[in-house]
Amino acid sequence: MRNSEVHVDQVYTAKVGDRVVPVRVLSRFTYTVLTATKKVRLRMYYECRNLRTQRYITIKSPQRFREHVPAEQVQARLEVLR
Repeated sequence: MRNSEVHVDQVYTAKVGDRVVPVRVLSRFTYTVLTATKKVRLRMYYECRNLRTQRYITIKSPQRFREHVPAEQVQARLEVLR
């Protein structure tokens, strides 16, 4: 997925470790990086909660997100994982 496709307070499936699990995006942060040639690049990372283990995780790349999970399917996906 792209940065523009990931929204706060939504549930997505994401690659965490070697599994694909549902996560809820809690917040999105941006920071700047200076390269060796003094160019400024904006980077983003996401504070999320793993809904399978209830742990807080940080996702540094939107490419780890797979798809948006509608609200009515969240509980069903958690039941499949257990």
